[in-house]
Amino acid sequence: MTLERPRILIVEDDYLIALDVEQELLDRGYAPIGPAADLETALEVARTTGLSAAVLDMNLGNQKSFPVARELQTRGVPTLFLSGNDSGALPEDMIDYRVLSKPVDYDQLDKELRKLIAV
Repeated sequence: MTLERPRILIVEDDYLIALDVEQELLDRGYAPIGPAADLETALEVARTTGLSAAVLDMNLGNQKSFPVARELQTRGVPTLFLSGNDSGALPEDMIDYRVLSKPVDYDQLDKELRKLIAV
């Protein structure tokens, strides 16, 4: 019997941060999906891919990742944000989402992901 690794969507427009998050998730037993660096790609992946959870950068260039979070919410995919912003930057319908600060504390990210997906 093979245990499937939790599939975690990474949405991050900074290439180096995206690679770092991807490697950390791999090292901690997750199956990273992406990273998606722009809103359109992230939405396509969110709509078409089976996911356990998602980690979204709040700002993608001059756009916000909130439409991705809403799409994931309709699919029942738990989501958290990584951002230089705090939770005060979230729209009203997302005030209960967890926001982790950059630079990323990977132990905290792992802890939060495990809570989201009950691993």
